[in-house]
Amino acid sequence: MHPRNRYKDTPPDFEALADVHSLGSSSWIDFKNPEATRLNYILWLQDLVEETLPEDSGNVMGMDIGVGASCIYPLLGCRNDSSWSFIATDINKTSLECAQKNVQRNHLQHRIELIHNDDPNTIFLWDKIPPDIKFSFCMSNPPFYASQEEIMENASNKLLKPSATCMGTMDEMVTHGGEYGFIGRMIEESLQCKTRIMWFTSMIGQKKTLQPIVKKLKQCSISNYVISELNQGKTRRWTVAWSFHTKRVIQSRSLDYYRPKPHQTVELPFGIKHIENHTGSILKDLGIEFDYHYEAYIMFKGPKCW
Repeated sequence: MHPRNRYKDTPPDFEALADVHSLGSSSWIDFKNPEATRLNYILWLQDLVEETLPEDSGNVMGMDIGVGASCIYPLLGCRNDSSWSFIATDINKTSLECAQKNVQRNHLQHRIELIHNDDPNTIFLWDKIPPDIKFSFCMSNPPFYASQEEIMENASNKLLKPSATCMGTMDEMVTHGGEYGFIGRMIEESLQCKTRIMWFTSMIGQKKTLQPIVKKLKQCSISNYVISELNQGKTRRWTVAWSFHTKRVIQSRSLDYYRPKPHQTVELPFGIKHIENHTGSILKDLGIEFDYHYEAYIMFKGPKCW
């Protein structure tokens, strides 16, 4: 759990909850708190923004791709930080109608704008967003699965009963190519809007997706990326973020194993032949027998070798 998550040191009071709902001492609650996991994502984004954006950058604008009926991420983000605002999109009109009602209930119409995506093959709706708006980050919690059959197969392969039940609509659970396909399309589209968004990010629900996503980033010559893990009870999720800016993440939570390895090229003042000749002269002076083979010296013990 993120160290700043409000639920970290304040577990729910089940007795008080039972009293409020008149459950009685013999009742029990199968308590799961999805808000805590979602808040972990928001807090991690906040870490990225605070570490990499200039101090005088002012208000933070975020984009939520696939906002869903609850509009939970923009609501959490705005409640958590008064400087945040959102533009959120979804392909489902019914979900957007519900999301709009939740925005109004929380009196956040001036900070959360909802846009319908009428083209499922497009992720970033630049034709519907004013060109002068730039985003500190975008976020997404894409569908895990590529088909309903994959959902059934995944459920049948579990040895234990799942600790959580997915209650999402088909749009929220299934997309072409699953979560890897969706994030892969995000990466490809991000190449066309490098300067509009500081950090492109997404939630990842399956660990098997991590390595293919890293490979995809490398294939697209993206070297500034970071992967983090979000743990909440028995639930494990991961996040990926990439940027075309030079500012890199150092302090924010990340998995070192997936960090891009630094590459540095040093231009020598002399060519390899010059070094070969001088090194050979030194070895001869020392009386060391050697042979030069495949760009490496093979040395033998000589009378003056110590």
